[in-house]
Amino acid sequence: MSATIDIVIPVLNEESALPHCVVKLFAFTEHHPEWKWRVVIADNGSVDRTPEIAAQLADKYNSLSILRLEERGAVGL
Repeated sequence: MSATIDIVIPVLNEESALPHCVVKLFAFTEHHPEWKWRVVIADNGSVDRTPEIAAQLADKYNSLSILRLEERGAVGL
């Protein structure tokens, strides 16, 4: 049985950077099939196209899911 590696990508208004980041990450995971990968995009209330782009990426990659806060959360503890 292989180990599962969970990766969380925190984002806030990252419409321009997100596609490149996710494509590069999944290119890496393809070179390491000995592990099971789960990736979560954690969107902290983006107001640009980040949620739309994240949804498109989740449609493309089966092991990618989205966690979205509609309103921006607090900074720090």
